[in-house]
Amino acid sequence: MKNLRAIFFDLDDTLLDDQGSYVRALEDACRFAWRSCHLRGWKPLFDAYCRVSDAMWRRFDEWGRELDGEEIRLRVWQQTFAAMRSPVDIEQVRQVAVFYARRRSETHDWLAGAREALMELGRGYRVGLITNGAADIQREKLRRMALPAFVDPVLIGGEVGIAKPDRRIFAQALAAADVGPHEALMVGDKAEIDIAGAHAAGMHAVWIAPAGLPWPLRRREPVMRLTSVAELPNALRMIAGVMEG
Repeated sequence: MKNLRAIFFDLDDTLLDDQGSYVRALEDACRFAWRSCHLRGWKPLFDAYCRVSDAMWRRFDEWGRELDGEEIRLRVWQQTFAAMRSPVDIEQVRQVAVFYARRRSETHDWLAGAREALMELGRGYRVGLITNGAADIQREKLRRMALPAFVDPVLIGGEVGIAKPDRRIFAQALAAADVGPHEALMVGDKAEIDIAGAHAAGMHAVWIAPAGLPWPLRRREPVMRLTSVAELPNALRMIAGVMEG
């Protein structure tokens, strides 16, 4: 990485505490539904939503690609209540979906040290973002986080019509930043999506993962693995020092 000029980041659970926001907002929404829809308890609804949502997101391209964020949330909640066989009407479901969307927006926040790391890296590198997801959902997260203006380009799968790990979205990011693949680094938490996709585009990659988690793929490994983005500035300084030495 001697000629590194640009660093691209994934968003969810790399810069943004998406999992924490998800759990907090979902718990609140299930409690809201428990009270407003007169359910027997909120925890069974929470568990059902997790199962339904996981299954639906694995098939997102089949049902959700043309929908906006509001429609996507409504669809998932409809399927959740159907799985619970709960006697609620569409207006009640819509109220729960709206409540959940508001709480999601209110609970979006940076992972510890991520914003500070981004600000430091922005002084020495071109910094960009490559994320999957519906455009309006991801843009709302970025507004809530107040993403620094220097982060450019920002590529969202729902806007460009291509999602990671497709190498074409990485190629678009490289072209927009006017850098070559070997001058760029991708940083993300998903091995199959962020790391493998970046490698397919000829880029370097850093994997953000819990300590001790084994590399899950029988493919090229990342140049580094860190437990958080907060560690990246110092890691790059160390690499630069070794190369200069």
